[in-house]
Parts: sequence; structure tokens; C-alpha cells
Amino acid sequence: MKKISLIILLAIISNITIAQENLDKFIIDTVKGFGSSFLLSSSDLKKDLNATLLNIENNCCSENFDKKDELMTLKKDIQLCEDNKCYENVISTLDFRKSDKFLLQQNLEKADKLLIENTKSKINYIEKNNLELQKNIESIMDAYEKKISKLEQTNKKLEEELSSFKNKKTR
Repeated sequence: MKKISLIILLAIISNITIAQENLDKFIIDTVKGFGSSFLLSSSDLKKDLNATLLNIENNCCSENFDKKDELMTLKKDIQLCEDNKCYENVISTLDFRKSDKFLLQQNLEKADKLLIENTKSKINYIEKNNLELQKNIESIMDAYEKKISKLEQTNKKLEEELSSFKNKKTR
């Protein structure tokens, strides 16, 4: 009976903790949404929107970037928002977490994070290729040095034979 009571108590505490985390997230998102809706100017948001779209256009995507589809979806959403001028809407819903400005701002943040991941992916790809290239160059240089040493030995033997031939001829 004590074990069952203890399990029930732990389950209740766990549910309270989860509910508190959800409440905290709700409050934080609501405050951010409110700030986005009223405090963030449309011109600043439009500048961020254009900068992000330009950045996606210029820097997307490396060959081995696995989140390219997600970034392209965000680009379409951001482009659609630009076309509809959703960044100008102060209040599109009473739930500030779902306001157009807040959702746009979240999409811009996600796109910026994905672009950073893409850049890291490009750097890793370049570093990997540079290491492979360096190994190839080193192996070519080793082979070249071996050929040079063989040619030098052959040249030395030929010079010795030539000098011995000249000595025989002059006698």
C-alpha cells in the first residue's frame, strides 16, 4: 500500500512539474509574441526579412546539408509573408503567440540558425576535402621524390660507366 501511495505521489509531482514547464513556456511565448506584435517596428522586421531572404538566396545550401528542405520551406513561408505584408499587422489574433509578426520572427530565427548550420556544414566539407587533397599531394610528392632519387642513382651509374669507358679509351 505504501508503494502504491509513493508511486501516485511521484506521478502527481511529475504532472505538476510538466504543467509548470508548459505554463512557463506559454507565458514566455506570450510575452515574446506581445513584444513582437507591438514593440517591434514593421520597418525593422522588413529589413530582417529581406536580409534573411538574401542570405538564403546567396548562401544556401551545401551539397551535404541535410536540412535544406526545411530551410526552403521556411523561405517559402517568409516569402509569402513578405508578399502579404504580414509584418505590418499589429494584431492578427488575440493569442500573441500566433500573431503574424511573432510567427515571422520565429521563422526568421529558425532560418538564421539553419543558415549557420549550413555554413558549418560547408566548412566541415571544405576541411575534409582539404585533408584529402593534402594527403594526395603528399603521396604525389613522395612518388616524385622516389623517382628523382632513382634517376639520380641511374645518372650516377651512367657517369661512372662513362668515366670508366673514357679511362679505358685513353689507355
